[in-house]
Amino acid sequence: MIGGEQNQDLNGDGMAVQAARDANVKVEKHYHGLQIAEVETLVQLFLERQLPALREEALLIMRQNADEFLRQFSAQLAKTDKVTHDAFAKPDSQICFQDALKASAEKGDQIDLSLLAEMVIGRLESDENPLLKLIYEDALRIQPRLTGPQIAFLIYHIWMRRIRHNQLVDTGQLESIAIKLFSIVKDGLAISEVNREYLASVGVITINHVSDADTIFGTFIESYPFLPKSREALQAEAPVLFSLIEAWGKHKHPLCHLNGSGKLIGLMGFQKVHSMKLDVTIWIN
Repeated sequence: MIGGEQNQDLNGDGMAVQAARDANVKVEKHYHGLQIAEVETLVQLFLERQLPALREEALLIMRQNADEFLRQFSAQLAKTDKVTHDAFAKPDSQICFQDALKASAEKGDQIDLSLLAEMVIGRLESDENPLLKLIYEDALRIQPRLTGPQIAFLIYHIWMRRIRHNQLVDTGQLESIAIKLFSIVKDGLAISEVNREYLASVGVITINHVSDADTIFGTFIESYPFLPKSREALQAEAPVLFSLIEAWGKHKHPLCHLNGSGKLIGLMGFQKVHSMKLDVTIWIN
């Protein structure tokens, strides 16, 4: 694009444009820099010389990314009998799949393709549930635009606020779950304020600056009566669980609340910890 505000700094990793020997670019000196016609000549030269090679390389990467997504999608599809041909053939299902395929091709090395494929399968399985179908579609639009730490933040939140393990009988069992969880969410425990504002802007969380009360320790004691009743004892007996509980207030997590799509992405991500498919309608109904 020529015109408007543009700023380009050429540092150590910058790209300089150089004319080839057989290009005749006449550049005259002017007090106000290059003229538009001269800039257009340089831009056209760059496009003709560089774009084909760059495009070919980019297309190769996109094909590889798309192939990996299709591999992940096929693997997930083989695990379910709930995706019908009729559901997959519907226009909104086709658009949803194609959007996911496009996102995988464009950002395959930057996003969790397994999670993306699993969410597409979930969307297809939910074809008869109008509300869940809409939330899946919204989450699929958002998930490729989130970083790993941002998704880790959502997984941490859904576990801390919404998930309780009813069959546990001792602290060691909960600590084992906390250890698995920590390996997945550790990069999302202390994300910056700007990261949270971004999550709010794409619609996966709301931020309430007056809901800052940290009651999570008491909530865990109430939910799991076998836990030690003091922070010191919990830290000694279950240090990883303790670190997850301490991070809640320390990093101001009580201010943040997951919306429907945020809950869904968090739940889908948590399945890596749980090692089995969750019935998301328990939380989203």
